[in-house]
Amino acid sequence: MQGLDPQAGAALSALPLPVLLLRADGMVTDVNPACAERFAIAREHWRGRPLAEHLSVPGLAGLLAEALDGRAVECEARLHGASLGDPAGFAVHLGLRRLPGDGAPRLLLSLQDLTRERYLERVLADAQASAGVGSWYVDVPAGRGRMTPEAHRLYGIGEDEVVDFDRFMRCVHPDDRDHVRKVWSDSLAGAPYALEHRVVTDGQVRWVEARGLPELDGEGRPVRMLGSVLDITRHKQAEESIRQLVHYDILTGLPNRNMARMHVGHLLRGEDAQAEVGLLVLDLDRFKEFNDDAGMVVGDEVLVEVARVLKPLLRDDQMLARMGSDEFMAILPGTGTGIEGAIAMAERMLRALERPLQAGGRQFYARASIGIAVSPDDGDDAATLAQHAETAMYEAKAAGGQRYGLYRRQMGAVLQRRIRLATRLDQAVRSGGLALHYQPKVNLATGQLVGVEALARWNDPEWGWVSPAEFIPVAEERGLIGPIGDWALATAARDFSHWSNGNALPWRVAVNVSARQLARGDFAERAEAMVCDAGAKPTDIELELTESMMARDPQLACAMTDRLAAAGFVLALDDFGTGYSSLSQLHRFRLQRLKIDLEFVQGMLIYPSHQAIVRAVIGMAKAMELEVVAEGVETEEQAECLRALGCDQGQGWLYGRPLPAADFARRWLHGQAEATSA
Repeated sequence: MQGLDPQAGAALSALPLPVLLLRADGMVTDVNPACAERFAIAREHWRGRPLAEHLSVPGLAGLLAEALDGRAVECEARLHGASLGDPAGFAVHLGLRRLPGDGAPRLLLSLQDLTRERYLERVLADAQASAGVGSWYVDVPAGRGRMTPEAHRLYGIGEDEVVDFDRFMRCVHPDDRDHVRKVWSDSLAGAPYALEHRVVTDGQVRWVEARGLPELDGEGRPVRMLGSVLDITRHKQAEESIRQLVHYDILTGLPNRNMARMHVGHLLRGEDAQAEVGLLVLDLDRFKEFNDDAGMVVGDEVLVEVARVLKPLLRDDQMLARMGSDEFMAILPGTGTGIEGAIAMAERMLRALERPLQAGGRQFYARASIGIAVSPDDGDDAATLAQHAETAMYEAKAAGGQRYGLYRRQMGAVLQRRIRLATRLDQAVRSGGLALHYQPKVNLATGQLVGVEALARWNDPEWGWVSPAEFIPVAEERGLIGPIGDWALATAARDFSHWSNGNALPWRVAVNVSARQLARGDFAERAEAMVCDAGAKPTDIELELTESMMARDPQLACAMTDRLAAAGFVLALDDFGTGYSSLSQLHRFRLQRLKIDLEFVQGMLIYPSHQAIVRAVIGMAKAMELEVVAEGVETEEQAECLRALGCDQGQGWLYGRPLPAADFARRWLHGQAEATSA
């Protein structure tokens, strides 16, 4: 190149990037072959011409002046010119230096084409934007950094902003800043920079994963950090959704059984183990009956309302969980006041549920039973403590509900059997483990069979025969009495149909009806359908209603008995004398029979008052033209007394114990079948 010594000229001529020799006024004295080729302008057309004639360099005069002062100029610029063929020009890395020597100053201009680099940067930026990945670079001594566009977007830092550590920390979520500072400090000591944290951009919280590696100088000091940042917001959202499904109840949003057990275990055995942990198990009274009557949708609304009312009663360090169905658990760590603190919480919960709640467009009142157990006295592991709290809850429920109960060791055996019995009974109902036995009713004057009562019996595979006096109250308590009643009605109708074999029998089979069944508005229609589907007719069936059931809601009972009688069912009032029904209301029910409770029948020969009650009931029934059935007749003396008092029918062990359907048929129906066929 002209004006340079041969060795320097040969070296510049061999360079693959454009190089130009300039005078102080910007006049070109020579160019290397790469320059002539890149801009398609022969070397002779460059020499002696102003640079601006072929290339427009922004701020050229200032750059020339800076270089003439002896400073090395390095910058990026976009060049324009007629020979470039692209109105947008192209990007270059521009280097401008003054050459040493005496005489007129000379300048060396080098142009490194950045077109491909800019293209690759755009491709990288697009790829990073698509993948949610950005990259960054930090000059540690200067305390400044640079970011790709996607990194700017993820951190919410404008591309025209100066990036330093203070600016970066302002975008980090306040709760994560201490953690980020520690990890950054550790990385400057040589550790990898790797963490997940939150950033706040435009008021929105975003999760990012940041990774970086420090570059150290020869003395082990950090000089720069290169890293990447990845948007993991969707991953975190999916992770949280899975966590919610695994550990939280979908309906109420409360922690579920798994979460509660883990939490109790941690409180009892973890690093921050508590000296005392109180558990309160709360179960809604008769919720299954309510759920069956109102429907699952309204039932779910009830559970949500209960959760809404109870949760504000607990402190932040306490937990309310839904254990399943209508059971909740309150976990009270470090109760401090021991059992007194747990009792105070139980009382607050019961008071809160005294206020009416809204569900299904109407008001309702939620009754609940609560069991309390406190570690370590009532158990020192999660399973035992929860079991004992549940045992106490069942004691409260057995005592009438709407109260709390404390676990006591001596209650264990009885209530544990009751709890196990409830579980086994539920399985028996689902698997067909119950059976109907039939007890005859006879005409006291002639001894002839005039009816039969269907009675539920349960022979458990492990426990053997379980008394109805034990399992019927549990069935009522657990909401199983309704399904049992429906099964009994359908089964009794089917057995009666089998016995009659198409021929009319001169008596009916009696089936007990529960309050839950009667409370359903469609019971009359459902009962008629069940009986007909079993091959019998409503006129073959006698429905026994309890006195307490009729007294609970006389208006409903009157309407329901009208519909049942209209369908053809015969109605009897069972256990008369044990309830509190109004005699003035009794005539409104379409009854055909009264059944005297066995307590009065078995005591009438011992207590004059009992015999007086029996006499009065029979007299009242006769006045109302009702037949009278005495239950629990066990001796001939009792039967003779009843005949003398004018009682119509008797039922009890004197005439026969309850028998399975086949045995009852062989004992009582064989001769009758022959008479019928004759």
